[in-house]
Amino acid sequence: MKSLFFRFPVAKHEYCNRLTSACFLATSFSILPEAYALSTSTPVKEPEATPLLEEMTIIGEQLPANQVTPDALPGFVSVIPRAEFEGKLASLPDVLKKQTSIQVRETGGLGSLSFIYLRGSSSQQVSVYLDGVLLNNIVTGLVDLSRISLSQVQSIEIYRGAPPVQFGQSVIGGAINITTIHNDHENSGEVSLGYGSFGRQKADLSLNYSLDRLLIKGAFGYQSSDNDFKLTNDNLTELNSNDDKNQKRNNAAVEMLNGLFALDYAVTDQQQIKFGIQHYSKNQEIPDRGNTVDNNATLDSSLTQLNLNYIDKQFDFANYTVGFVYARNKDHYVDIQGRVGIGIQNETSVTDSFGIAVNANRRISNHLLAVMTEWRYDDYLNKQETFTQGQQHFSRHSLLLSLQDEMDFMENRGLLQLGIRFQDLQDKGDQPVTENDGFMKNHENYFSWQSGVRVDLTDWLTVKSNLSRGTRVPRLSEKFGDRGLFKGNPDLVAEEAINADLGFQATFSHNNLGDLSLGTAYFQRWLDNAIVTTYDSQGVGKYENISAAVIRGIELEARYDPAHWLALNSRTTIQDTKNTSNITVQKGKNLAGNHELAQYLSLLFTYDCYSAQVEYEHESGGFYDNTEAVPIPVRDQINLTLKWNAAPQGRTRLTLEVKNITDENFEAFNGYPNPGRHFLASVLQRF
Repeated sequence: MKSLFFRFPVAKHEYCNRLTSACFLATSFSILPEAYALSTSTPVKEPEATPLLEEMTIIGEQLPANQVTPDALPGFVSVIPRAEFEGKLASLPDVLKKQTSIQVRETGGLGSLSFIYLRGSSSQQVSVYLDGVLLNNIVTGLVDLSRISLSQVQSIEIYRGAPPVQFGQSVIGGAINITTIHNDHENSGEVSLGYGSFGRQKADLSLNYSLDRLLIKGAFGYQSSDNDFKLTNDNLTELNSNDDKNQKRNNAAVEMLNGLFALDYAVTDQQQIKFGIQHYSKNQEIPDRGNTVDNNATLDSSLTQLNLNYIDKQFDFANYTVGFVYARNKDHYVDIQGRVGIGIQNETSVTDSFGIAVNANRRISNHLLAVMTEWRYDDYLNKQETFTQGQQHFSRHSLLLSLQDEMDFMENRGLLQLGIRFQDLQDKGDQPVTENDGFMKNHENYFSWQSGVRVDLTDWLTVKSNLSRGTRVPRLSEKFGDRGLFKGNPDLVAEEAINADLGFQATFSHNNLGDLSLGTAYFQRWLDNAIVTTYDSQGVGKYENISAAVIRGIELEARYDPAHWLALNSRTTIQDTKNTSNITVQKGKNLAGNHELAQYLSLLFTYDCYSAQVEYEHESGGFYDNTEAVPIPVRDQINLTLKWNAAPQGRTRLTLEVKNITDENFEAFNGYPNPGRHFLASVLQRF
């Protein structure tokens, strides 16, 4: 596909690119006060309806020190409320892939391995949080999104670019924060049942109980699917259609359980103690690309997370929180036949994580100062049961310090945000089967910064711009190797990126024409020291800092409500990713796995207690590989959702979903098929 951007030469030195970026942002910052003066010099008619954008003013708001107000930030943030997915049989990847600049790579079907890509960044360059606790594995850097059940999710926050310092970690691509459901101060409950094609089943139960100052929340969920949808098997001979066969997918069943228990005790009106335990488990069969009948590879995984937080908001000028977290990730992967991946494997890996974090903020005049410090210890143990390769044992001590200043200006219509992050890491590794036999250790420091500005030029127009430097710390397998299949490189340095973006949000309201909201953003990233894998003549890989890239794109969002019974949504992402390294076969080529164009359209009709939503999803352009030899096929999908809510309180809801109405045959990712047309039905009852 021909690039949707005009080509221009890449500067010889990255410093030139960064200087250009800094000038670009500085110029945009400097013109905002002038634009504001011009916008207010002529009277503007006030909208007759409440604007869709919330007011930015946050002076006097006493949020807990470890929480933020996403809508008030200068960054480009999206918040997906529970109402968008409640009662549906959708998964977390299903919901995320409909947002701008987000791609999800998965192996097809419910519960399949799913990893997020944001603004052209890899999944290792995107931090994923559960209630503010980092989930990225210290060894792989990945997070399997399919393991998190939506039945326990209250909202999903998407931070494009640098997130607030309350999240601690520096990032290159952005961050996702998943917040779990909380007690709404009512004694209530909810049960949901669902059934669908390919043996899909779902059952969820949640209960709230309030007792004076104590709030109790409990939830349990179950999902399963055979994932035996029809596919066309090309027998791994893509260019020869004579041996193609129509089959059902083999060895792809999945079963998932999740549970949550939470206590919220109000010591006083300004002091709280919060305790929570979350558990997610998934047992799945892993299909191979040849769809062989006798393949029996499996992956059993679980995540258990415990949180304890003390929140103090009793001071008018400052508040703070102290939090403790413990998490355990466990995976057991078995592929005795060696049909999937890189050979015969039977391994168990366990990661134990401990952390203590302190957040505090204080308002001084028109400045809101925030500080976050976190100590975290991660311990990883991998045992290979099949051969005599022994075990891998890695550990990481991390100390984070983040500072941020938010300054209000222009009579509280403007917000300037400046932040810095410092991270101290001590890594240790014991890898018995490599050329570096024995014990290894490494000690590094990392520094990053961010800046952003937001100005409400009028009551209906907001302008934002951001400039930041982010890092991606090498994962432990890159430093210390992987059972002799990959050589470790303790000398690796962090990936670095300069991120810049500029855009606006506008809302209009008219009694006869309805409500309209528009948003757009241009983003660009200069990536240095990217870590790639090189291979020797024996096929053993080694990680090296030898790649670089420039990623740029445009995000467009629009929502139009011409009447109370009709809503139209549109989201479009256009991006161009170019490898600027000195690797001959890759220089000037697209980065692997990134679409050039992604579009999402939806029409929502409502009448009384009935609603119908039609969705269209499109992805095109890009290549599966870094040499542009294997193009990514075009994906077009149409979905239909029908709902009925019982009046008047709407305590009963029936939902029918039809996915991929036109029964298109396309890949979820390279070589992995996606289901054709399928049906999902569910009922939700509140009490």
